[in-house]
Amino acid sequence: MQTKQIIPLLKKLRAKNKQTFALQVILALLIILYIIGIIFYQNHYLPNTFAAGVPIGNRDQQEALTEVKSKLGQEVVDFQEGGKDLGFVQLNQFELDYPNSFDWQEGLAKQWAWVWPIQILKGNRQLEAQPSLLANDSQVDQLIQGLGIDNSQREATQNARLTEAEDGSLQVIEEKYGNNIDSESMRQAIAQGLSQGLDKIDLKTAYKQPKYTKDGKGIQDLQADYQAKEATQITLEFNHESVTIPQDQIKAWLHLDDQGQAQVDQEAIKDYIYQLNETYSSLFGKHEFQSTYQGLVTVESGTFGWYIDPDAEAPVIAENILKGGSYKREPAIAGQGYMAENEIGNSYVEVDLSHQMMLVYLEGALVLETPIVSGNIGTLTVPGAYQVWQKLEKTDLRGYNPRTEKEYVQPVDYWIAFDNNGQGIHDAQWQSQFGGNVYQSSGSLGCINTPLSAMQEVFQIVYVGMPVMIF
Repeated sequence: MQTKQIIPLLKKLRAKNKQTFALQVILALLIILYIIGIIFYQNHYLPNTFAAGVPIGNRDQQEALTEVKSKLGQEVVDFQEGGKDLGFVQLNQFELDYPNSFDWQEGLAKQWAWVWPIQILKGNRQLEAQPSLLANDSQVDQLIQGLGIDNSQREATQNARLTEAEDGSLQVIEEKYGNNIDSESMRQAIAQGLSQGLDKIDLKTAYKQPKYTKDGKGIQDLQADYQAKEATQITLEFNHESVTIPQDQIKAWLHLDDQGQAQVDQEAIKDYIYQLNETYSSLFGKHEFQSTYQGLVTVESGTFGWYIDPDAEAPVIAENILKGGSYKREPAIAGQGYMAENEIGNSYVEVDLSHQMMLVYLEGALVLETPIVSGNIGTLTVPGAYQVWQKLEKTDLRGYNPRTEKEYVQPVDYWIAFDNNGQGIHDAQWQSQFGGNVYQSSGSLGCINTPLSAMQEVFQIVYVGMPVMIF
């Protein structure tokens, strides 16, 4: 080939090589730029990214947050309802914040940095950033009033709720959607509007929504919870007895209030406890007593003995039912003699009506013995197992005398009350004799008349809570 022909070929080859090299350089630059972009967008939001309608592309977390707060603070939000303008609010009146519902770090973590070129060309990434309006209820209430919203003229939203049918089964009353507005629903409406970049908010979005709906999980949970309360198992163990409260009884105590919330009838529980006491407690039972003159005697019930305390136990049972579950425990016990081999003990006052004698025992030892005068025929002393509840000196006894049909006031030096019907032990200086059959002619109105000399000792020995056995 001639030299003249080779030279043009060499020039073409040289030019082609230059083009290839240029393309390689451009490609290398693009790759480097792409890699730099990937690195950059590890800590910056992708282009065309928006939060609450504010562009935050190419910004890091702090820059984005600052930008959003700045832009939103300048926003004026108009409110409309039914196509009618109600008014507006400028957001710089309130402080804006972003609660845990939106995590700026998570917004970065969920983006794909390697798609940044595509995001530049056609991306429009909206982050679910819902601002929180930091304003107290008073401020929001003022906003609501400023918009002319009068909830007294609006229909209230009502939750779906449970109710009881006549057969005791549960029924669901459907929720009711109203158009009333409260401070929380207004906050949510503003936050939702801001997250969508809206400058106009339809007041419908601020209508209070029901917490419970007929087919929602919430009402189903309430049903299940109520049924769990009905299934509560409670076993009371006391004085070697074990009583399980019937399931039907627990169901009868449970009811739903007007808001569909479970309530327990504590007064009905107290009635049930009274029934238990009548069957099991010693307070309502008879007492076997080893007397001084008559040997073993049976003493009627009075104010002495142990019992399940209705006022203390009913709230505990109610709490158990409201929590649901299974319980086995000792109930609240009051009174004296519970779980004791000798419930009366070794210290007591003994009044033998047949022998017209009163004896006082202290720690098993007879420390005092005296004749007495008990109630007259028609106002007889009521036998029973009692206990001292009051001691007074220099006091007036007041009451009604059915024999004279007059009110009376009688001063005494010592008074020891042992029941809740006015019976007690006291001195009777008007009595000339004690013991024998004196009670038949000049007996008391039911009290135990005692010689003053003996009464002084009795008053010193006897203490509040000491059993008084009258038979």
